[in-house]
Amino acid sequence: PGRRVRQPETLGDRLEIRRGKATTMVDGIPGDIEGVVFDFADTLCSAHYFAPLGEEHERVISKLIFGENSSRWADPWMGGKITAMKVADYLAGHLPLSALEILDGLHEGCRSLGFNPAVWELALDQRHRGGMTALVTGNMEVFTQIVVPSHQLDQMFDAIVNSSDYGEGRKEVLWPIAFSPWGPGYTYANRLLIEDRIRNVERFSALGGVAHHYTSDRELLRWLSAIQSATSI
Repeated sequence: PGRRVRQPETLGDRLEIRRGKATTMVDGIPGDIEGVVFDFADTLCSAHYFAPLGEEHERVISKLIFGENSSRWADPWMGGKITAMKVADYLAGHLPLSALEILDGLHEGCRSLGFNPAVWELALDQRHRGGMTALVTGNMEVFTQIVVPSHQLDQMFDAIVNSSDYGEGRKEVLWPIAFSPWGPGYTYANRLLIEDRIRNVERFSALGGVAHHYTSDRELLRWLSAIQSATSI
């Protein structure tokens, strides 16, 4: 998961490559699906922002800001209430690194992310076919400031909604924001969610959409193949 997918320079280059060669992924999604909403962390991307600092430091950081400490650090960070600089200052008190070294590692991690190939290919295929693509994520300000421009995600997705930009972490509040450019009639019907958190999968389905619980590229490919077979009968 999260192995590096080398990206062509522009979205136009990517689409030309998509048109010019066969893909190993199931070719598209059922025709009644008009738009696909993607989660980011552990769905589109399984890589970690702090990875350049090394595994040992990354394990310590994970314990310090996630898990039992999420309500103090990760949640406010993803809610736009604190910044990466404040987090780095805190981490510097627990690591043999300065706050600037921690920030440098974080920024490098954001720039050097890899993507899960099947999820990436599904997004690219949907974009090529002219369907709606949205990326809705619980994330930090570095996602908007560094990840999106570094990987040209704004060229891949019609709408990108980051929790820290809205001060809101609930996906059921963020999804309609992603739908809003298409007008009030654009709702959950005929929309597909690809997401790793089962609560969000269940919620999207309850709201009238179709959802796949992402656990791996292999399982995503199997699911796509199964629904293609079912709809072709």
